[in-house]
Amino acid sequence: MKLLVLPVMFGVILAHVPLASEMVPHDTRSMRESAVSIEQAVKHNCAPLLPGVLIENSDSSSRAERVAVVSDLFGEYSVQREQSSIVRILTDRVLWGKDFAAALASLPDWKVIGESRVYVFRNQMVSTTPGKSVEETQRTAASLSSSLRARMPQIKPEFSSMIRRAQAPLRAEVLPVFEDDSAHVALTGRTLQFLAPRLSMTTVRNRLGEPEKVSRVTIQNKFERRGVVLTLYSYAGGAITFAEADYTAVHGLVDRVILDVAAVTAAVFQEGK
Repeated sequence: MKLLVLPVMFGVILAHVPLASEMVPHDTRSMRESAVSIEQAVKHNCAPLLPGVLIENSDSSSRAERVAVVSDLFGEYSVQREQSSIVRILTDRVLWGKDFAAALASLPDWKVIGESRVYVFRNQMVSTTPGKSVEETQRTAASLSSSLRARMPQIKPEFSSMIRRAQAPLRAEVLPVFEDDSAHVALTGRTLQFLAPRLSMTTVRNRLGEPEKVSRVTIQNKFERRGVVLTLYSYAGGAITFAEADYTAVHGLVDRVILDVAAVTAAVFQEGK
């Protein structure tokens, strides 16, 4: 029996490649039993080791079935790992302000109005998508306001006490944004504090480690002035991104956090609205 080591995203698969005299068919039960190793790996934050799946005398249908099982297992492992990272980041009190739970509670409402990503600033949440017109943005803000008054989805245990203690009232409104000279939907309120005071990327790195990805993006405006440049530090598969802006007076401070609405909502709530 020869062993072939196949590199994969989160570890390796030891694939048994039999010699001609050692060909023994595998069934899908053995592959499904390996889900235990996936679950244990997620709990211990390490890579799973799956049994071999390459058998040369298998017919194409059974081989395809085993490939599909492995793909499903790794897909499940990837989702669980990402959600575990999201939970760890969102529950780190060093990173967030006193009203951050109210921001989390509003995520299903952003999902209702079709917003895929939101900016979380120190004292407000703003849509990343500009409105096509002020009138359209006003209608979207009204929809967001209505959704805020509707029933909240069931909260996962990790966030239950945190969100149920959220007291900060939020108000949906239309906000003119200088960065792109457009109207955006925003959630505002009095004396809100969504981010920790003077949160820096040094603190973020100390708490979370190095980001998975660092990139830069320029926000284009409708005139000829220089666009705002954001340096993006991505964590949890891009679900949570800390951003520095080049216009801030103090270098290294986090200007905003960008949340992937669908990914973070799935980590915080049992069901959508």
